[in-house]
Amino acid sequence: MKPTLRDVAVLAGLQVGMSALMTAVISLLPATGGTNSWVGAVGAMIGAQSFVMLDGKKRPGRVAAAGFAHRLSMWAVAAQLVLAALAAAILAAVSPATVAEAAASLGGWWAVVVAVAVALTYAMTRVGLRMGLRNLARVQAAAKAKADGEVNAKAEATQSKNEP
Repeated sequence: MKPTLRDVAVLAGLQVGMSALMTAVISLLPATGGTNSWVGAVGAMIGAQSFVMLDGKKRPGRVAAAGFAHRLSMWAVAAQLVLAALAAAILAAVSPATVAEAAASLGGWWAVVVAVAVALTYAMTRVGLRMGLRNLARVQAAAKAKADGEVNAKAEATQSKNEP
């Protein structure tokens, strides 16, 4: 089973949205220490979990299908690279000096930075998908237990009404 363009767009949107939300919250906090480079990775993981919870209700078992999570993760990383390239192009159009300064300070290391970011995003997406599947299984098991309990309670109530 292959992920659709909609699946990729929803997953990438959830990941970028969660990262943006966390960045906004962190910017409001008084602490200014650290690089906050972890935000993107955690956003990727939380976005993937959210995707599983949303998709699992509509199409159960699809994310767990062989090869689906790998393909979806690869396409989500590609979508995020496209979004990053668009952001860099907009920044270059608005402030070419900033882009030139960043490129000069990174030198050839930009390729290493991108490679590490790609690997980290892929890994955190896969971890998020796995965690989402476990969480979805727990939610479904709890819902089934609740439904079974309600059925048993109704059956006992009906049986007690029928007894003299």
